[in-house]
Amino acid sequence: MKNIILIAIIIFPFYSCEKENNDMEPGTEYAYHAHIKSPGSEVKNLNDKIHINVLFESHSGEIVHNIKIEIRDKEDVNNVAYLHEEHVHEEISYDFHEDLVLSAENGFKGSTDWIMEASVWSHDAEEDDSLVAEEIEFHIHPN
Repeated sequence: MKNIILIAIIIFPFYSCEKENNDMEPGTEYAYHAHIKSPGSEVKNLNDKIHINVLFESHSGEIVHNIKIEIRDKEDVNNVAYLHEEHVHEEISYDFHEDLVLSAENGFKGSTDWIMEASVWSHDAEEDDSLVAEEIEFHIHPN
């Protein structure tokens, strides 16, 4: 009996998140939203410091599992200047904050348009269609 309890104690932490996700009823409504609070779509200048604030949440009370924030060049979508992707596993919501300088060293250029996209999804976004994204566009003037 002690061996069974010991095995259960050892194995449970590795499967708890996955088990929780597998227990979801088919058709679970995640009602995820990514709310970009800042920056806004106003024009910026090269070397400006911006504050990134995105609220990721589930309006149905589900766990927020995965988040991603990406800032990419509108004309060259393969030019990603900023990327943050994380498995957060937070109850109902996760409020992300980070400061970023829009500099050439960080991959930004003046006289360009940029797209910031924030997305949130469950463990199995391909199976449950939970991926939701919001985006804003902004322009960067040269100095």
